[in-house]
Amino acid sequence: MDKLVKTIISLEKRFLQNDVRSSTEELSKLLAEDFIEFGSSGCIYNKKQVLNQLPNDGKVEIIPKNFSGSVLSKDTILVTFETYNSTTEVSALRSSIWKCIDNRWQILFHQGTKINK
Repeated sequence: MDKLVKTIISLEKRFLQNDVRSSTEELSKLLAEDFIEFGSSGCIYNKKQVLNQLPNDGKVEIIPKNFSGSVLSKDTILVTFETYNSTTEVSALRSSIWKCIDNRWQILFHQGTKINK
């Protein structure tokens, strides 16, 4: 696996950790200004909405697996993976587009799709 892809996957894993999810400051660093998410709930979120909501959601255990990444361009990486949220007992397929903006990797787009079992 490409070294850059491994770096972005490690950033994605970091984003799933409670200490980051509960920190507006950390989230703000990882989310691009024009970030958009198509949530597994079917709702669409922007950066401001995520910063207002996610730190207040409380601790959750998100178990990620099956990471894959593709270099779309020298400054754009696609990461796909699966998650299991043990709090809600929901599994989802996820994809994130990371872009290097001002010499810092940030999530530009994220989508979560529930897995029906």
